[in-house]
Amino acid sequence: DLAASEYTASIRAGSTEVSEGETVSISVDISSGTEATYNSAYLVLTYNATVFEFQEAASTLNGFGCDAESGKLTLSRYGTDAAVSVSPDLVLSFAAKASGSGEFSLSTAKVDKAANAAVADAPEASIGTAVSIEVTAERTPVISVQPASVSCFVGERVSLSVTATVSDGSVLSYQWYSATENSTEGGTAIADAINRFYSPSTATVGKAYYYCIVASSSGESVKSAVASVDVVDTNSDI
Repeated sequence: DLAASEYTASIRAGSTEVSEGETVSISVDISSGTEATYNSAYLVLTYNATVFEFQEAASTLNGFGCDAESGKLTLSRYGTDAAVSVSPDLVLSFAAKASGSGEFSLSTAKVDKAANAAVADAPEASIGTAVSIEVTAERTPVISVQPASVSCFVGERVSLSVTATVSDGSVLSYQWYSATENSTEGGTAIADAINRFYSPSTATVGKAYYYCIVASSSGESVKSAVASVDVVDTNSDI
């Protein structure tokens, strides 16, 4: 049997604070024992499945297998009786799917080399210090429905709209802008156009451009796409 004490391992995080939707990278560093032998390894990485979701392992796992289940990853590698000198750095990726605190901890179990498997009912031994990561709610509004361009006759009523959400629970505000070209730079704020719906004037023939800036009470904002309103004479074809 290969005891857990014959190798050492530790974990580290690329960042200890991320926002919802970002990727968390966890590195598992493994070193062989004093005799530089590395015949078998069986590591268990546990994490808060409510906060994180396993995405993928690095393109190379240095011969490791990776069995994933909710809240737990089993990393295993089995070699030969020949001495193998290794110092792999396994990089595992997780999606931060919800705000909250999450902890990653690493443990190991006794391995039966002959069977190439962990010894049944063998207690897992903790390795190193657990890594805690705080996931904060995304504060920037996300626009799910952009304002759409439209053509209409003079005097016909049209309505532009934008749909946005923000995951940190803050309040959203809206400000519509007019522009002389298809750009969100240099526009002019339209007085009292502070709802997610806006009905521009169609009193004269011509094309105008509009966009909306959606801001959250936490201080973040995002610009919508530009929508054009092409007003034509009633004798024209749309």
